[in-house]
Amino acid sequence: MKALVIDGTIVAVPASKKDLKAAYPNISFKGNMTDEELAQYGYVNVIETPRPSERHTPQYTLQNGQVVQSWVRLDEGLAVEKEAARSTLVANASPVFFPASLLNAMNTDQRKATEDALEALDNATSVAEIDAVNIIDPWND
Repeated sequence: MKALVIDGTIVAVPASKKDLKAAYPNISFKGNMTDEELAQYGYVNVIETPRPSERHTPQYTLQNGQVVQSWVRLDEGLAVEKEAARSTLVANASPVFFPASLLNAMNTDQRKATEDALEALDNATSVAEIDAVNIIDPWND
């Protein structure tokens, strides 16, 4: 697997030659360039490690100019993200922030939307899924 590193920042993993060409549109890359030649432009091999289990997601770091793959348990990082999202959702749906007239307007569908959002947070398996739940506003359709 390849990575693209520009100015000390990992830009893409996995990276393709298409990514490399997009990053350097004014350079014509020959089809037979060696790994050493491509590395001058940050197109480098990733030092891969075996995935411990399906409950792990890859993480890439730059170490001594090399891109190294490591693994993070999904539930470790997601637990923090889920709690933050849950707090935000509950606070946004809390009656404390709304006048009584608006509270009376909250119908069964809106309550259900909040419950569904909380359930979706509980079932989320990625930060992208958590972010998708965060945009739910139970007070607006």
